[in-house]
Amino acid sequence: MLKIFERELTWQYHFLSGIARRCTAGSQFAKAESQSLDLSGKWDNTIFAAADVNAYQDANNVLAFSEVKGTKGSFVQDVDGNILLDLCGTESQPLGHNHGALIKHVNSKHWDQYVVNAALDASRTSSGDFSSQAAALFRALQPNPRLGGVRLTGSRSATELAVIDAFRNREGKSFALGFAGAYHGQGLAMSQFAHPQQSNNSLRWPALDSNQSDEQVLEQVRSTINRDFAVVVLEPVNWQNGRSFSDSLISQIGDIAHENEALLVVDETNTGAGATGRGFWAYNGDSADYVAFGKRTQATGYYHDGHGVQLGGSEHNVALLEIINAEIKNGKLVEHVKNVGEYMHRTVKASAEKSSRITSVNSAGTMLWINTGSPKDAMELRDHLRRHGILVKLNGMQGVVAKPALNLQEQHVSSLASAVAKF
Repeated sequence: MLKIFERELTWQYHFLSGIARRCTAGSQFAKAESQSLDLSGKWDNTIFAAADVNAYQDANNVLAFSEVKGTKGSFVQDVDGNILLDLCGTESQPLGHNHGALIKHVNSKHWDQYVVNAALDASRTSSGDFSSQAAALFRALQPNPRLGGVRLTGSRSATELAVIDAFRNREGKSFALGFAGAYHGQGLAMSQFAHPQQSNNSLRWPALDSNQSDEQVLEQVRSTINRDFAVVVLEPVNWQNGRSFSDSLISQIGDIAHENEALLVVDETNTGAGATGRGFWAYNGDSADYVAFGKRTQATGYYHDGHGVQLGGSEHNVALLEIINAEIKNGKLVEHVKNVGEYMHRTVKASAEKSSRITSVNSAGTMLWINTGSPKDAMELRDHLRRHGILVKLNGMQGVVAKPALNLQEQHVSSLASAVAKF
């Protein structure tokens, strides 16, 4: 009897505390973004937290343990009270940490609906007028007039599925052409492009060098492709080295592919949602036969030349994409990224020239690749920037990479440039 009574009290406690948490959920987030770095905090809590994590996994690459209440926009507050400029944790959060529009959405009555109806698959139906809302959203974001269809793929790599679809449409062909350093997913077929020298390329799919002039890139494509190729897959900005392909170059690659009866897949997973400052999508031409998206857009899928929206994944991710798109439009964030990105490239490149340990700087929009002469220099550059309150991540062993939120400001770039100049 006592156990029943105890269980009932426990249930009532958690039920009532749940209501209290829901009523005060909004107060858990920072109300305003920090104006500058603040490194006055100690390292005690970080050291203890890292030791705890190290008990069951390697915490050497953990840059900060953040507190929600002081984390907003491009800044995070760590457990020691330091305010740090986050140029890597926002890679999949184009609006930055704890954006007001997203917090309002999480605290709305629709949130429970998305949690209950978490997945869209063959066994479930979408709620209300969601299908028509999704169709309107993806129609508004249509990369080019030829691509009228959208397939949402959920957690599966959209690029991999687009390539599979391309092979189905080019029956009898067995080769795909890509570029070294491009990241198209973790499947065995696609991962060979990310690190071609380290992969077992049993499919013998060529991975071309993107880090050359436009003319050399086109010559590589012409001399490699033939009518045995079903698809050419590329990123507008190479994931590993930051090499940016212009609209003109991508269109010319598409023309060569089409001359050989191959299809062009443009992977916007890392460049969508305004990251390059060229538009919502990095590629604004009409040569693509598929445009894959995900990560930054929350919803994952690909455009194709069919019609309508094939639902999959989560309603919630599509709702988040709708909010992100609205904020990008209302805040004119694409133009903002273009302007701040140009300032970033000038100032950081000038600062990098003062260091003999930095070999080159690449940028696209506000995404930044700083390359070093050795793996040791790469790790020391990351740690140096961390000591100056700036969080970036290692780019393999060849340097560091920054992929900030769209609302990064010029004064934030100045803090980065100042720190780089001291390396």
